[in-house]
Amino acid sequence: IGSIYLFAFLAKINQSVLGFVWHLNTSIPLFPSKLVPLLEEHLHPWLVKLPFIISDILIGLIIYLAIRKKNLKAAPLLACLYLFNLPVIYNSAIWGQTDSLINLLSLSGLLLLLNKRYFWGILIFLSSYLFKVSLIIYLPVFLIILFAYRRDWSKWLLPSLLFLVFLILITIPFSGFNNP
Repeated sequence: IGSIYLFAFLAKINQSVLGFVWHLNTSIPLFPSKLVPLLEEHLHPWLVKLPFIISDILIGLIIYLAIRKKNLKAAPLLACLYLFNLPVIYNSAIWGQTDSLINLLSLSGLLLLLNKRYFWGILIFLSSYLFKVSLIIYLPVFLIILFAYRRDWSKWLLPSLLFLVFLILITIPFSGFNNP
């Protein structure tokens, strides 16, 4: 359901940019008219891939920052190994799959949890499941870490319930109030 909202938002951006460019094209005689068909053909695919390319860059930054704490010399190399990995580039920049965004949300949630920022760590980790449930295999690991670090269930109950309420609210446009 997260992908539906993301792609709808990107479609609105696409419409707005194309409308603005069309307005400039009809209003300003010196405006390069060849830009209009170029954007009409390519803007939407570019916009669809952009969040996932940005996610890959942010994952590379997270890798760099996490490794830098332990080994300053290896941090740039390991970040570059991820960023310039051909399957990663193909998956996001060429194919436009959502995997990098899911990985970014899961990794960020896990790192926030390890840094004792339980509320946001839990919310961000669970938000990865709005896009794809493929990383559900890491949920037991996340729960083990959560319970090992924080035995007080009141700290993880609130963000979990908020996520559940949010999930129900964003499904209402698709299911009505019949069966959220």
